Amino acid sequence: MPVLTRLIPSPLVVDIRAGALDDLAGVLADQRISSSGKLAIAISGGSGALLRERLAPALPGASWYEVGGGTLDDAIKLADRMKSGHYDAVVGLGGGKIIDCAKFAAARIGLPLVAVATNLSHDGLCSPVATLDNDAGRGSYGVPNPIAVVIDLDVIREAPVRFVRSGIGDALSNISAVADWELSNRETGEQIDGLAAAMARQAGEAVLRHPGGVGDDSFLQVLAEGLVLTGISMSVAGTPARPPVPATRSTTPSTSSSPSAPPATASSAVWPPPSRCVCAGRTRSRSTWPRCCTGTGCPCCPRRSASPWTSSSRSWSSLRRRAPAATRSSSTSTSHPTRSGTHTPTMPKQSVKPSVAELRPVVHPAGVKDRRSGEHWAGRLYMREISLRCDRHLVNTRVTPNQLTYLMTVFGALAAPALLVPGIAGAVLGVLMVQLYLLLDCVDGEIARWKQQFSLSGVYLDRVGAYLCDAAVLVGFGLRAADLWGSGRIDWLWAFLGTLAALGAILIKAETDLVGVARHQGGLPPVKEAAAEPRSSGVALARRAAAALKFHRLVLGVEASLLILVVAIVDQVRGDLFFTRLGVAVLAGIALLQTLLHLVSILASSRLK
Repeated sequence: MPVLTRLIPSPLVVDIRAGALDDLAGVLADQRISSSGKLAIAISGGSGALLRERLAPALPGASWYEVGGGTLDDAIKLADRMKSGHYDAVVGLGGGKIIDCAKFAAARIGLPLVAVATNLSHDGLCSPVATLDNDAGRGSYGVPNPIAVVIDLDVIREAPVRFVRSGIGDALSNISAVADWELSNRETGEQIDGLAAAMARQAGEAVLRHPGGVGDDSFLQVLAEGLVLTGISMSVAGTPARPPVPATRSTTPSTSSSPSAPPATASSAVWPPPSRCVCAGRTRSRSTWPRCCTGTGCPCCPRRSASPWTSSSRSWSSLRRRAPAATRSSSTSTSHPTRSGTHTPTMPKQSVKPSVAELRPVVHPAGVKDRRSGEHWAGRLYMREISLRCDRHLVNTRVTPNQLTYLMTVFGALAAPALLVPGIAGAVLGVLMVQLYLLLDCVDGEIARWKQQFSLSGVYLDRVGAYLCDAAVLVGFGLRAADLWGSGRIDWLWAFLGTLAALGAILIKAETDLVGVARHQGGLPPVKEAAAEPRSSGVALARRAAAALKFHRLVLGVEASLLILVVAIVDQVRGDLFFTRLGVAVLAGIALLQTLLHLVSILASSRLK
């Protein structure tokens, strides 16, 4: 007899509204959820404690368990603590980590789960997957869907707005994910589950086309409903060949994967890599995307990177493997621009290295070489082409952009001791250290674009590395002029002048960076290029003259290292340190003069107005 219907795991209760938390006791009193009122409630240590004070009087039969974090060990410990309580159900009260730990613990001891979300950062609220950190990185474990979902919009509004924007990215990614699934159907014949595709597409479209913003209850309700529907669609997309993992009391979680599925990687798969921000309006719907961004706040990464909204374009062939039996390697939420090393989707680990032609449009998006103050001439001239060749060997490894930035900083700092080596050899070593610094400065951003791994800590480390490299070269130049290894007396005057030049180079960069700090603290938007132009004609003329002569660039690490090599060759011919010491004095004067002129230029422009 043919099967005419199918059973779809879905919650018994979905309560999404303002004030829903006040009626949580009534939801939990449902005989299908708890007949005795004995409940195990998992909470976080911070906001969870406040919610406990609010809810505990209405839940006298509940036991409260504080969850330390979102690791597999935390979830196993939570299950072991709950095992002896003889509860009717488990309640996960908190954000994504708390709910995922509660999901795993409930599945481990064979109890239903009630998900009470306090933010809308991702689509795992109602999904059959628990994403937990483990010793190998991050893994996804098949679990039953929650039996009930409660979302209080009043609580959602109290959470940082970045969580809502992250959830928006997850919901919108359904649109491109369904398109990816359809592409796979055309190219490989992969079967499409029409119901799962319809649910996911409608969830994304509802969020995309809603006229409200992150502060509107109506928009938050549509977003919450869309995330719940997305989680249910993950269950619908599962196939009979990969049934859900049954609840078990075994000591290890039961997970399986399709033989055709690729090995689990450290994060969600995104292929092909995005090359532009959807917020630019270059999509099929040219007016809807910008309107959505305007209404909800575009969560784009800093200017040097692509948008994480495009990075959450998940493969729907992998979405089917995200059914309970499959192991999903990381959270499906989009990356958080303000959080380091978190839910940042990365490129899948490929066995074949991408070609330079495949890398170029992704890691060198339009305008990256034309940035007025963000691209070094050496990068445009030769280093970007060299870095592309290095990228090919790194994109399929576990190397992260931040690790490359740390290494970049090390090479920049090594320029100082390298310059202490006497003669031309030391100057060559110094140039080599600075060139390696510049190479890694290009590579770290390119790997970040390819893997879609963005973080504020990466931007911060990049700036620290730039400060340190420039200072190290100038300090090393001064110590070199002091003739530390010579037979005569050490002349510390030159070491002082080199340090003075380094201080000036740092102050010049700091003056520029502090403009952004001042505007941020004053509640102003980032400065525009036009505002950087001085309003005084005299200052503007001086600035144009300096830009034409390029003398101000001599205090930067790359230019200074090349100057050091030139004077080292001349001094080698002469047999003394005359030109080295002359160079130190000149750079110290340039640094001090430029520090003063740059400060005047900033004050004379409209950047602080």
